[in-house]
Order: sequence, then C-alpha cells, then structure tokens
Amino acid sequence: MFKPKSPEITSTPVSLDSLNFTLLPISLNITLGVDVTVKNNNYAAFKIRTTNTSLYYHGILVGEASVDPRVVSARSTSTLNTTVDVDVATMMTSGSFLSDMASGSLPFTSETVTSGKVIVLNAFKLHATVDVSCDVGVSLFNASTNTVCNTTIHV
Repeated sequence: MFKPKSPEITSTPVSLDSLNFTLLPISLNITLGVDVTVKNNNYAAFKIRTTNTSLYYHGILVGEASVDPRVVSARSTSTLNTTVDVDVATMMTSGSFLSDMASGSLPFTSETVTSGKVIVLNAFKLHATVDVSCDVGVSLFNASTNTVCNTTIHV
C-alpha cells in the first residue's frame, strides 16, 4: 500500500497554437502546444523537479520550453502545459526547408523530459524520469497537426 509506484505519464497530441503563413512574400510563424499529463497513484505527493521540451526540425533544434517545478498531490492528476515558439530562421538553414514548404507539410520531433520523486513516510523513495518523444507533422494548408508519441519511464 505504501510502496512507491511509478507515475503514469501520457502525452496528448501536440497542438498547433498558432500558424501564420503567407506565400508572397514568404512569411511563417509557428507556435506549438505540448501537454503532458501526470497521474500520481501514490499515497504521497510526486514532486516534479524539471520538465523540458525541445523541438527539432530534421535534427536541428528550433525551439525549447520549460515548465516550472510543481507538486502532483497524492492520488491525483495534473497536466503540464507549455508552448514552443519555432525559430523559423534556424529552420531555413535546413536543406529540406524549401521542399517541405512546397509540399505543405513540416516534420518536427518533440522531446519532453520530466523528472521528479515520490517519498512515502520518509522511508521509501522513488525517483522517476519520463521521456516523451513525438513525431509531429504540421500541415501548412489546413493548419493542423498529426502526432505520434512514445513514452519511456526510467525508475
């Protein structure tokens, strides 16, 4: 009953918070939303120390965001929300940028790492790090995203 359990971490599909795209002259601004839900089944609080999100375009880092430390109460659920502003100038250095723009689809990879710990009765400690990796396709023409995520928990 009091033995610490791993938190259940899930990621919702990456959302497109804003997309401003014009062809002439070429202009592009993108903001993506990343939500990670933490379900704490323990009888003690889960203290989240860090949550960092990195966004890559063809392996090039084009955005980063962090979430402030927080506590997920015992036997409760909390959602960590963050937005990532995409550095389009850095994206343009990729040799694939023009062909991706012409196809109307931009491929991104989102990496979110959350680490924290649970302490039960000041005796049992469980440290957990959760990696959420998402492949994200952003459609320029209909302003939508297609997301596939994988979650790995390290205890």
